Amino acid sequence: YAHTEMSILRQLLHKGNVVLETDAGFGINTVKFSRLVGATGLVMSLEPKRLMFQRLCANLALNDIENVHACQVGVGQVVSVDDKDQSEDVAEQDVIANIPVDSLEITACDLLCINVAASAVEIMTSAENMIDRFKPFIYIRDINEENQQQVQRAIEMRGYSSLLYEISLYNPDNFLKNEDDIFGGSVVRCLLCMPTGHGAPMPRLDS
Repeated sequence: YAHTEMSILRQLLHKGNVVLETDAGFGINTVKFSRLVGATGLVMSLEPKRLMFQRLCANLALNDIENVHACQVGVGQVVSVDDKDQSEDVAEQDVIANIPVDSLEITACDLLCINVAASAVEIMTSAENMIDRFKPFIYIRDINEENQQQVQRAIEMRGYSSLLYEISLYNPDNFLKNEDDIFGGSVVRCLLCMPTGHGAPMPRLDS
């Protein structure tokens, strides 16, 4: 599943780096980040939904991961629990209030991974001090054209450039060696934002 996606981040992350991941879900990328930054690195994995957060913690425990700090917290525009939409789906309930990223008092950040593109501008706005201080790479997953334009306008004001990747969901080297593309050729659009003057080449998307 989207096997080439990590080839992008593998070219950016190194042992000892620090990653901040928002809306981490059950941790499919968290585990990969953990391995890329190694024992000397750190992944701060944030997930606001209670049941999804519990799955995230279980995933980390099953993989014997010790370099991830998981927190049940939402970030972005400050919204109280009462203001959030109430869902009939129990998996969407018990969502805690949002807080600004800057209130987390983060002391280092090499990569900010935003998994919900619709919240990207709000999250980056709430992380202005952190972004200005550490100039992290910013990686935004599953972004549509409208979100992309909004993000690019916001990020260019902070001295960032961006590059869009279209990543195939189908992995021909899948575990079951299934030759049928069950995703029907679908791709996920991901936007990588890099600070001007960072000196690193734009990552190449491996096939």
